[in-house]
Amino acid sequence: MNHRSSVAMAAALVALTACASTVDVPPLRPFAFLDLNTLTASARPSGFVAKGTALFTQARITGVIGSGSLPEGCQQPAKIVPLSVRTTSPFEPGSVTLSLHGNVDTTTRTVPLLEKQTTQGEAYWTNDSLPNFAPGSDTVTFKAAGNPGGFPPFSVRAATVQTFTPQPVDDSVTGTGIRVQWTPSPNPSTAMQISLQYTDSASTTGYPNMEIVCIARDDGDFTINRTFLEPWERAGVDSLHVHRGVAFSRFLTTTSQVGDGFVTVVVRRDTTIVKE
Repeated sequence: MNHRSSVAMAAALVALTACASTVDVPPLRPFAFLDLNTLTASARPSGFVAKGTALFTQARITGVIGSGSLPEGCQQPAKIVPLSVRTTSPFEPGSVTLSLHGNVDTTTRTVPLLEKQTTQGEAYWTNDSLPNFAPGSDTVTFKAAGNPGGFPPFSVRAATVQTFTPQPVDDSVTGTGIRVQWTPSPNPSTAMQISLQYTDSASTTGYPNMEIVCIARDDGDFTINRTFLEPWERAGVDSLHVHRGVAFSRFLTTTSQVGDGFVTVVVRRDTTIVKE
């Protein structure tokens, strides 16, 4: 688990990709958000397992922009605020499963997603059993039986993302900004979210409380422009005593229309470089 919960990080990605009409307010539609996170498990044959999380709700959207179509860019520095699941009137989906299948492990690995509640009493679905996972080789299928008066039944299949290796980051601001590099993706439909995290004078814990979030093409090379980095410089991040890090999240979105609603799958791999 990184600086945000898996649900929160995935919800943040969908918040970046949701597309609503700016002229007419679209009606509420059934909306399922399905997140598959790649977790390291050195004791497993492939070295990885899969953690799924699902939200079933309603949203005023007309579609979801694919990860490969997102424009590159950064947001102004903002506080790292723990996010939580927000499901207004969750739709009951019936039984929910995720299945993995690929040419590395040719068996079909199916596990149930069980209903849980956050500390705020909000519903989400996740798997307690962690199946073996071959990232980039396996495909994932999420299936819901559906429930009368609730979410319609569906079965959606999505590709998964390959793991990657981030390069050490020289976090001093030189030239046009801070250059960030990683293993490029062979899939042109993936994108990379980069979170430059640091501690400012308002931190009471000594750990990062601010971040600069960017979306980049997943080609392995991105420069965070110095126009976003003045607070980073003021925080004195070149000091060895200031905690900072770079959180990477490679992600791929796949959206299907189910009846009058939408089902979006986000498959991702998170890696964080921490400096202390």
